[in-house]
Parts: sequence; structure tokens; C-alpha cells
Amino acid sequence: MPSRFVLQVDGVGSFVVFREAQVTVGPISASARPMLALMADANTPVVVLERMEGDYFLRSETPVAVNGRPATEKLLADGDRIALSSRCQIRFHLPNPASTTAVLTVSGARLSRPDIKQLILMDRDILIGPYANNHIRTELLQEPVALFTQNGRLLCRARESILVDGHSFDPTAGLTLDRRIEIGKLSMVVARLGE
Repeated sequence: MPSRFVLQVDGVGSFVVFREAQVTVGPISASARPMLALMADANTPVVVLERMEGDYFLRSETPVAVNGRPATEKLLADGDRIALSSRCQIRFHLPNPASTTAVLTVSGARLSRPDIKQLILMDRDILIGPYANNHIRTELLQEPVALFTQNGRLLCRARESILVDGHSFDPTAGLTLDRRIEIGKLSMVVARLGE
């Protein structure tokens, strides 16, 4: 399983998933291209978001506004708003208190792919389901589905049966890239992140 991939969830949107503990975010035109490249003003600073022991920290060489206050280092909390510039903002969200996977919503700057809705900083799991504490919300599921990594594989745990390309699937086997996954009414693909 690659360290970055796209999760395309039919009827919901596409999400870039980063499995690394440290992610750089900044303009596509930065001298050292950030991992999350934004189509933003060239003067927009590059920031580092780092997960350490379940907490997330923001670091930047140039001060950025976090909840309206300038900072070069900040312990992030659920709901924090990071303004890289007056036009480029990122909302940091930890939807589930039992999970250290975070969701980022970018506004005011475009991503390289217009179909990307949000970004997920994956720690142990990604919860997809109908509840507010799920990382990806969809009414297509009655119960949450968990994607999690184990031994370098992406596994899926669901109460309903899992079909991959129309065939029954052993949930203990790793999900394969670029295959249609169906769980009840939900259909999704774990795709390669093409740059």
C-alpha cells in the first residue's frame, strides 16, 4: 500500500489520504515541492503538519494565522483554522475522539485535482459511515466501515459483505488498488495518486 493514495467514494467525493506522520503543505510553485501542493499565491508559506504520539503540531518558518493569531509552532486542536494567506485557509478536524486520524478541508486555494473534496491524515484507521464522528460521512451505509493498515496492507472491516469487482472478498486480505469495492449501497475505489 503506497504512503499516499486517493479514496474515491461514489456519491460523496474523492479524498487524498496521507499515511505519513509528517506532511508539508504549500504552493505548487514552492522551491521544494510540498507533499500537498496547492494552486495558491507563490508567496504562500510552506507549513509542516506533524503527528507525534497522537497529537498534531503545525510548524512554519514564516508566521501563519491559527484562529486569527500568528504562530510559527502550534499544537492543533479540533476545529482550528489555519490561514496560510488571506485567501488560502485550512480547517483542521478530528472527528472521532478515539481516532488520531485528522481531516483537512482547504478553501480559497485549488488542489491539483478538482475532484478532491478533503484530505485525510491517516493514523490507524479511517471510518466511513453515517455518523458525525466518521471521517467520511455517507448515508449510503447504516453502520460504519473501518479501513485500517496492518503489515503494510490496507484492510477493511464491515458488517455487510464486501465485494471487489463483483466478487466476494476475504476481509483479512488487503485491498487492491484501482478495484471497485462495494459494501451494501456504498461503492468506492482506492486509487493511485497521480501527480
